[in-house]
Amino acid sequence: MLLANKKADKTLLDILNFVVFNPLANNNPIEVLCRKLIAKLNEQIQLAAEKDYTPMQHKWLISIDGKINLVVRYGSKPLEFAKGKNAIELASEV
Repeated sequence: MLLANKKADKTLLDILNFVVFNPLANNNPIEVLCRKLIAKLNEQIQLAAEKDYTPMQHKWLISIDGKINLVVRYGSKPLEFAKGKNAIELASEV
């Protein structure tokens, strides 16, 4: 039984598309704070405009080429799934 579960886990990991996650190249503290402020202001605008809007924190990031990457973190560090690959590329947000 345990051996069958291990085989199932391996096939699930083989299905996933692991990619390299590159954080934003510009880590200037002032620009990081500006990006956070802009995101919070946009959230406040949506809260004021739509009664049914609920703020959410997304666990995925959109890469430069427009693909969605899921990054799993332990504390502040992204976990590596395979050698040098620390993100899972998703087909869509849903």
